[in-house]
Amino acid sequence: MKELEQLLIGKKMGSGMHRTTYDCLLNGEWVVKVADDERMGRGANCLEYKIWQEIQYSDDVGKFFAPCIDISEGGKYLIQEKVEKARKKDYPSKIPHFFTDVKYDNFGFLRGKFVCVDYGSLLIWRGIDKVRMVKAHWV
Repeated sequence: MKELEQLLIGKKMGSGMHRTTYDCLLNGEWVVKVADDERMGRGANCLEYKIWQEIQYSDDVGKFFAPCIDISEGGKYLIQEKVEKARKKDYPSKIPHFFTDVKYDNFGFLRGKFVCVDYGSLLIWRGIDKVRMVKAHWV
């Protein structure tokens, strides 16, 4: 595994409770999210990938999510498109109702469009078949 990680994983970009995000050495426009623990980190990677597989072709919903490129079989590694961070004042005042973990670090801009990069804890039961915008309470 160490050789694979040396081939794939670059500079650390950030970390959360269960995953760490790194630059992807294979493609500068991607990041690698590495599960830091067996259950929660891998679960978040798998959920994020599954959500992307379900919504990627929806013009209404898919446009709000950073695309996932691929995932390892066990969910330890998730490759996702890299977003650009912006100044807090550039973030929208309203976001789709299904985003619940509204931290600045969980969002960014991809080719000029506002997207979520951390949706592995998305409250899926809020329904994401329709986009309803609500006031963002950024933290």
